Amino acid sequence: GTVFHAILAEFANTALADSAAMRQRLMDIAEEEFRKAVPWPAVRSHWRGHLEQISDWLVSEEIARRAETERGDAEVRGKLQLGATGLTISGKADRIDRLLNGELVIHDYKTGSIPSAPQILHFDRQLLIEAVMAEEGAFENVPAAPVRSVAHISIGRSPKRKAIKLEGEFKTATVHAELTELLEKFQRPETGYISRRAMEKVRFQGDYDHLARFGEWDASATTRPGPVE
Repeated sequence: GTVFHAILAEFANTALADSAAMRQRLMDIAEEEFRKAVPWPAVRSHWRGHLEQISDWLVSEEIARRAETERGDAEVRGKLQLGATGLTISGKADRIDRLLNGELVIHDYKTGSIPSAPQILHFDRQLLIEAVMAEEGAFENVPAAPVRSVAHISIGRSPKRKAIKLEGEFKTATVHAELTELLEKFQRPETGYISRRAMEKVRFQGDYDHLARFGEWDASATTRPGPVE
């Protein structure tokens, strides 16, 4: 995943040309990144073959996006202080495109499956938080602007792009307010740090199950809040 992100970040800076030239440039970039980061010939061969299979799609998508954008920035770092919480969130966006009308679109590359809209709303909120940061001008060299949508780009066996417009429950103002409220809540001493607070599926293993001694109790147990001594 890390290598593919590096390949696509460099490819985003490639000068626009015809499809054949851009495809060749993509494969040249890949060869260099594989050489630097993948020392095993068999693994390099496998991922080179995969990239060749999806290269036409990647190139056509890139050309289509360039036609709608004023500029694009890849691997962009940013940080944002969240009001009265005193906390700062930081991160790196895979790609931020500025459209011809000045609005932004934020992309995230996925080597796995693309999350559904409900998953993004309730569990996988990375892009929504990046949108909040972008509208506040938190990313380096990306002036603040409204974010039209966020999009996941799958680079797996069946490549595709899935975008979500930031409206309704996905509005950046709503996400910003909810994030601030959540952080403020956890800053209160009376708020407990629950080990399995929001599990997408109960069969998932929690990161803190061992500390919470999960197994000696389950989700049906009655909770009894109390101080930790």
